[in-house]
Amino acid sequence: MKYRVSLRAFLALLACSAMTATAQDVEKRMPHVPDLPRRALIIGMAYPPSSEKRLEQTLHDARAVNDALKDLQFQVDYVEDASRIKLEVAIGEFLEKTREGDVVFVYYAGHGMQIRGENYLIPFDYDAIGETEAQHQGYPVSALLRRLRQKKVKLTILVLDACRSSSFLPQGTMISGLAKIDRPEFTSTYIAMATLPDKTTPDKDSVFAEQLVAALRKPGLSVDDVFNDVRKQVSERTGQLQVPSSWSTSDIGEFIFRDTLQGEHMLAVMQAEADELERRVRQYEQDAIRATGTKQEELRQREEEKKELEARLQELKKDREKREEDQKQIIEAERGRKDRELKKQDALLAQQQAEARAQIEKLKQTATAIESLDENLTLEQARKIVLATRSRLTELRESMLAAQSKELAQIDTVLANEQRLVEQVDRKDTFETTAEVGQRREAQRDELLKLKKRSETARNEAIARYSAALTSGEQPLQERINALTARLYTADILSADWQNYDADHGALTVAAGPVLYSFDVTPSKAKELYEIRDKLRIESVYRYAEEGALPIRENIALVDALGDRFPKSTSSDIRLILARKNLAASDHAYWTSNRFDDFEVTASEEIERGAALIFTLQHHHSMSNVHPVRVSVSRERITFAVDPDGLWKPNPPVPGTWDKPPTHCDVGQFSGDIRNVSSIEITHNKQDEIFLRLKIREPNHSNDDQTLNFADQHSRKEEWVANTHLGIGLSRAKVRSRPEAERALTAIKHTIERAIAQARAAHVAIMNKPPSDSSSVEASKLTLDPGTNDDEVGTSNEPLTFTAVAAQCGDYDTCYTAGSKAYEAFNWPLAMASFQKAIALEPSKKEQTIYGDTRIWIGRVYLSMRRVDDFSKAWNTALSMGDSLVIEACLEHKSHRCERGNLFIAKTPSGGKISYRGRSKNDLFHVSVLDITVAGNANAAGPGSVSFQVDGNEYTFYVVPWLGAGRCEFKQRVRCGNEGTSEQLAVANYLKRAIPRLKSEF
Repeated sequence: MKYRVSLRAFLALLACSAMTATAQDVEKRMPHVPDLPRRALIIGMAYPPSSEKRLEQTLHDARAVNDALKDLQFQVDYVEDASRIKLEVAIGEFLEKTREGDVVFVYYAGHGMQIRGENYLIPFDYDAIGETEAQHQGYPVSALLRRLRQKKVKLTILVLDACRSSSFLPQGTMISGLAKIDRPEFTSTYIAMATLPDKTTPDKDSVFAEQLVAALRKPGLSVDDVFNDVRKQVSERTGQLQVPSSWSTSDIGEFIFRDTLQGEHMLAVMQAEADELERRVRQYEQDAIRATGTKQEELRQREEEKKELEARLQELKKDREKREEDQKQIIEAERGRKDRELKKQDALLAQQQAEARAQIEKLKQTATAIESLDENLTLEQARKIVLATRSRLTELRESMLAAQSKELAQIDTVLANEQRLVEQVDRKDTFETTAEVGQRREAQRDELLKLKKRSETARNEAIARYSAALTSGEQPLQERINALTARLYTADILSADWQNYDADHGALTVAAGPVLYSFDVTPSKAKELYEIRDKLRIESVYRYAEEGALPIRENIALVDALGDRFPKSTSSDIRLILARKNLAASDHAYWTSNRFDDFEVTASEEIERGAALIFTLQHHHSMSNVHPVRVSVSRERITFAVDPDGLWKPNPPVPGTWDKPPTHCDVGQFSGDIRNVSSIEITHNKQDEIFLRLKIREPNHSNDDQTLNFADQHSRKEEWVANTHLGIGLSRAKVRSRPEAERALTAIKHTIERAIAQARAAHVAIMNKPPSDSSSVEASKLTLDPGTNDDEVGTSNEPLTFTAVAAQCGDYDTCYTAGSKAYEAFNWPLAMASFQKAIALEPSKKEQTIYGDTRIWIGRVYLSMRRVDDFSKAWNTALSMGDSLVIEACLEHKSHRCERGNLFIAKTPSGGKISYRGRSKNDLFHVSVLDITVAGNANAAGPGSVSFQVDGNEYTFYVVPWLGAGRCEFKQRVRCGNEGTSEQLAVANYLKRAIPRLKSEF
């Protein structure tokens, strides 16, 4: 019995010692290291198939390294064939995920280059020719390392498999291969290259990536161990033709790549012990066979020992199976929790969408609850109802937009959470094959694609739902506005004063204030009317007009005391006169009636209807040269023609078609767009005479758009070079500074100004009347006089009101094109509606044109409407969304005319960038906003200018306006008219504020 106990003790001690030895051996091969968070960024560039940059093996290499790092528990961001913008975005997204204390592994397979000691990664769309352009299109490696340093990561491992031959790269100052990166600022950084610095490798050779993957799969190797092994294997296989290099910039400590989980560690220990026990059992069986003929007792003892070992082996198997089952249950629990969380997010999204639909219906019901209209509304009452209805339209749009934005944000949040759950990598089961892991990860990628498609579908459905709801809600409100604006309203009755009757034409002329009207009356009826001429009156109705605008009369009829009505004649022109007699008929010809306010109202009304204001004044050339001039003013043209007899003709020709007058006065030859009147004023000369003075642009006389001038104090020869004015007065010797005369000319001045305003309004609102099936947009304020003070750009005393239309386009490209065309046609409302709808359809789409993205265009529309604050907000939003500002500017040169080019400003994850490219297509500078300074006052050099200091040099630029650039003078500086100058000032002041703001953000 003692012997039996001793044998069992011996066997137990033997098994224990075997297990201990085996465990210790496994521990030696699998050292334990701290579990640091691991993140990796893999970038593979193969380039277009037909390009000379094409690399066949890089994507295979990148995918192999990707799989190897994922097997090492790295969280990998993988990018293939990325353009410069896509590469910038991918790096930015990777850095957003990176946290302090992470271990970061970056692998790049593709073309690289070095320029002046700086290494650059070559993106997929690289097509640079010169060195400067190459620096602009390449991605600097130092920028990546600098941003990782700012993240305070524990360790950065940068592997550049990018030292391939690159004959397509620009020659000159560049050196082949990559430069060694040994800046002390990049602490805790380990750098490895496929070959030595300044050397290249064959394009088709991928031995470096192959050996890197092999080394990463070896357990227990540190960073130095891995890359020392890679260097050794690659050097031997290539016969020293390719020698990889690696180094650290500082002490990086010890990091072990293959660190197994604790469960896998214990399973490995038990497996090693089981293997050893099985080996000894087989050994005992063999010994038993060889020991045939030995003592039975020894055989019995060996049999007992074998049984004990087999029992121990069974215990180990049961324990291992239990641990494996536990681990499977943990994995299944994690997967179940993920599935439950996904279902929870789906339910949350469904609930949010149901709430959004209910809110839409509530908004529609609130907005469309309108009362019936009274049939006897006055024009003033109709204006108030229209204003209130437009306010409700605006509230409906704003509410719908806010609700839509909220729902889209909810969709993005929910689907982002689901994507995060799906992207979580499940741990590999101990006995799960590589094929099974690959299938599971492929299913994971499919699920991510489905989530992305779901997100796009949900967003599109939400946008379509809100668009339909808005159209449905707008329709009754818009119909109400259309009904009110299409009505005619009772106008006040005017007294009619018998003036003249033309029996041959059956035309009776009567006066209503300063206006002459002609009516169709037969001679027999005219006799009756003459008897009651003191009781004649004129009845009419008003066409709808916005608040502040002059109402237009319609259905004008002459009514006698018996109620008989006579229609207004349509065969003769409407002529507006200032008094009963022609003003130039005698030396004392002042207005016999001082009803100047009535004249202004009626004259503006008739011009709005399309009539022409025709009157005769005296034109002064000099002290001795005075002659009458007929002036015709309409909503479209202004015409000056010499009238030799100074009297009204019965049937004057159409304005702008008079024959050349029998005089040397050039004013008789002028007929042009009334918008060319740039200034109009009342002035006095040394003899205290009163003049109505106009300044008119006539582009046909000068390539530089100089003004066509006439004056009373200059000779004909001097008229083309002197900066003088056209003076029109009532008479040279008889018109003195009397209140009546000054008020008369002021009335004419106001009438012409209103005609100019109407012409500009018609030009701006080309499509003012909305289609019957579309909704109108809230009236917007538009200024006509931009002013000259850069702090007051965009202000005016008399803003112009107009009604815009909704965009009639169904997809992004159509809306973008419609907005661009409307902008070129000065149709700001349609341009704004089209660009805004384009953004709503595809918020993230970018325009790859020099003219900028859609948000940039919206800023330009705001600026054209003189809404400077909205312009600044639109451009700030565009920058924050990653859009690039493109500003045409002229670089000032001291010895010749300014050089036109473009300023480019962009906000990137690595910081703001600014550059200038002239006509030579080369960048004058391309720097970070941190390296540029706005020099002094932005307008110190002149209106619309801004100065920058870059690398010790100072550059002054003049902004070129988008509209009206044809009227700018391009010499050493850029000089523009009022409208162009206001745009220059606004953009220059924006740059003055935007550059420091961008610098403060980085």
